[in-house]
Amino acid sequence: MTWKLVRLHLIEPLLGNNLIDFTEKSLHYRNLVGEKVFIASDTLAALWDGANALPAVVVVSGTGSHCLGINDSGSVARSLGLDYILSDEGSSYYLGNKVLRAVTQACDGTGESTVIKDIVFSHLGIINLSKLFDYIYGVRSIKQEVARFGRFAIQAAQQNDAVAFRIMIDAIDCLVKAAYVVCKKLDILEREVQMITVGGVFENNSFFRDAFIQRLSRVLPNISVSSIRDINSARGAAKMAQQGVEIDIWSCYE
Repeated sequence: MTWKLVRLHLIEPLLGNNLIDFTEKSLHYRNLVGEKVFIASDTLAALWDGANALPAVVVVSGTGSHCLGINDSGSVARSLGLDYILSDEGSSYYLGNKVLRAVTQACDGTGESTVIKDIVFSHLGIINLSKLFDYIYGVRSIKQEVARFGRFAIQAAQQNDAVAFRIMIDAIDCLVKAAYVVCKKLDILEREVQMITVGGVFENNSFFRDAFIQRLSRVLPNISVSSIRDINSARGAAKMAQQGVEIDIWSCYE
């Protein structure tokens, strides 16, 4: 069988609003491309690019978050990964949202004083909460903009700010829980497992990543964590195509 690797972009007007109905998407693409089409998530492709052997788990923390694992019998499990309204705990959006709320609460008296407020105000060149309101609700892409504030939680945590540290640890514990749940679903809690961390939050913040590994090791002591900066989902997809890999991950979303 010959595979053709095609980069495809999901077009909502063409494919409808059900973002989980990948069977229907496959049929659309098969008609459009005229080839056998196997749709896999970029998270699975990243795992395939970075893992040396199975079982393996990938934890993604970028603008969004996702955790996906495969055991050596080919079973797949996932957690998170349903965008910022339904999930994305532990992502830069999750962090950024908590940063902005911490600033708001510090200003209106419902929360603790925090250096996060000074960092955010300095970054935006503003002096009060009304200017923050104008800025946030004036941006076009709210998800991406909120995510950009996530790094300030880690920056303030490194300055021993109590509010920021709680925000960071909360995000880390969400990712640890997601990894634990995936390993439990795959029955690999007692196995030696390679775990790959991917995404800007891990790659750009060693303080965050080190704390994640430390807290992960408490619940999954047999996990070996590797952070691969040059993970390439397109390369992973190419490897899958070359090897004729077809792994049904969409059943995990039902």
